[in-house]
Amino acid sequence: MSLASQYPGLLFATLASIFWAAFALIIRNALQNAPVIKTTAIATTLDALCVTMIAAFIVPAASFLPAKREALFFLVLAGILHIGLSRIFYSFALQRIGPSRAVPLALTYPFVTALLAAFWLGEPLTAFILIGLGLLIFGIFFVVGTRPGRDTPGGQAGKRPGRADGWFAAGMSSLLWGLAGVFFKKAAPDFNPFAAASVALWVGAMTTWLLALTVGRKESAKVIPRRNVKWILFAVLLQATAFPSYTAAFSWTLAVRVVAIVALVPIFALFMGWLFQREREIITPRLLLGALLTVGGTILVII
Repeated sequence: MSLASQYPGLLFATLASIFWAAFALIIRNALQNAPVIKTTAIATTLDALCVTMIAAFIVPAASFLPAKREALFFLVLAGILHIGLSRIFYSFALQRIGPSRAVPLALTYPFVTALLAAFWLGEPLTAFILIGLGLLIFGIFFVVGTRPGRDTPGGQAGKRPGRADGWFAAGMSSLLWGLAGVFFKKAAPDFNPFAAASVALWVGAMTTWLLALTVGRKESAKVIPRRNVKWILFAVLLQATAFPSYTAAFSWTLAVRVVAIVALVPIFALFMGWLFQREREIITPRLLLGALLTVGGTILVII
């Protein structure tokens, strides 16, 4: 397969990366002064509805049920972790410390998947993975050590950005996404990608609603402001566009190139944060270096 024949796949992967970076910024506005868990539950449900409608036009109904029950079991676990729990943590991280810091740390999950796959699935730890580990550690150090910007919308009054709970939430997002990646891989051979995404999203939606009706009742914010509705809908459209672009890319190019390009989300998020939210996300040389090291390490881990 020549590189020229893979250009459509590279384009789709780039579009997915850009849309997901924009989502990281937009969902932050949707979370401003709103209950995080309830907002995430609503957005996830709308995501599931959009992707299911797309899948209904592309794949037959039989594709929604795998030939092996084990595949469905792993897919349900992946949906709980990747779509349900991790999105809650990710939303908290975006709200507390902003996308320029939350995105690079959360998107180290390919490294987590690589380690788990090595011990669970017997995949080798290559020299690229070991080198990538070193870059990731240094990248996270630089990103976490960066002085935060002046404003983080959506945070609690009187508390400045850069809080420990925001870093913890971003780290948990990475861990859960990494673990879910192994579960997705276990289920992948027996599922159509669009059908799998639809099932996982609905499982995640139910998980977030369960959390919203239990833990979510303790959130200080009880009602989603009306001005946030447009941002929620915008975020849903971005997610619904990013996912088909991501899956389409695999039909045109190598998987490793797709994932490597999607790993550039932090760079796109940094640029968008500077371009559209200059009062909120201040890019410093240290922050940019940390993001570049994190992305570089992630790419080395996954290739």
